[in-house]
Amino acid sequence: MTPLHCICEGYDEEVAMSFLKIIFEIANDKHQLVQVDAVDKFGRTPLQLAVENHRPFVVDILLDHGADPSKYVFPYESYFLKHFHGFDPCILEKMTSGLMIVELLEKKGHELDLRNALLILKGLVECEFLDRSMNPEFWPITTDFASQSKEIMIRSNDDNDANDKGAAREAKNLLDRPSLSLYNFLRLRPKETEKLVTYVDCLKLVRSEKFKKLPCGYELRSCTEVVGQIMSRRFRRRWALEIFMELTSYQLPILCCEKIINLLNDQDFLGICLAAEIVPKEETQNMSYCSPRDRT
Repeated sequence: MTPLHCICEGYDEEVAMSFLKIIFEIANDKHQLVQVDAVDKFGRTPLQLAVENHRPFVVDILLDHGADPSKYVFPYESYFLKHFHGFDPCILEKMTSGLMIVELLEKKGHELDLRNALLILKGLVECEFLDRSMNPEFWPITTDFASQSKEIMIRSNDDNDANDKGAAREAKNLLDRPSLSLYNFLRLRPKETEKLVTYVDCLKLVRSEKFKKLPCGYELRSCTEVVGQIMSRRFRRRWALEIFMELTSYQLPILCCEKIINLLNDQDFLGICLAAEIVPKEETQNMSYCSPRDRT
């Protein structure tokens, strides 16, 4: 076990990030190579430990310093299906960190295929983060919750405390975004907010002390559900077009498919995802029932 293993497994994310930055800075100054893909006695790399402990910012640092995602088989089924049941702030944090980690791995060459994408989608369904056509304008928000949520900023123009290079990159690309409070965020519909926030924004929100101190009750449940809808929607709609085109055997023009996808709600998309699993199985069964003469 190397110091990287100890850091990625034994410390919370803020402390782990600080230690990792110190190690890589010292190694850089001394022109030494850090063995980022070293394995412990169980065959685990520091990247694997960071993933399993839901630490996306640590994952980003390791990837930026040469960790090879191809040496790690992401446990999609156990990661997204066994741990996500129902929804609360803790589940929302794990879900967001998981989606952020997948996105980071993909940027470094990890390929997410349809089968594993469907496993993630099943996990999101288990979280119950589906668009229920809720209208936030009619929530019975209490005065206490309203005043506190107005003080919580999901996104601020003067937010310069980026914790990692990934957050810094996103901040650099989104400098012109207006500030957005949690209260105003909740007044928008999920479709309107899909492109307004990032996984980093959401993760920093649910980990903030102000969010954790919000009064429990209907408002917090609704708030958690809406934020979860938006974060999971980003992933679901990303795969909607590819799944739909495959189900239609690519017989429709892509522009036509895009227009259809834009009209679908999340329940419709859930049906498409289920069909993506059923159709290949039925085709396989039909092939098995064909006689040798039919196959020729």
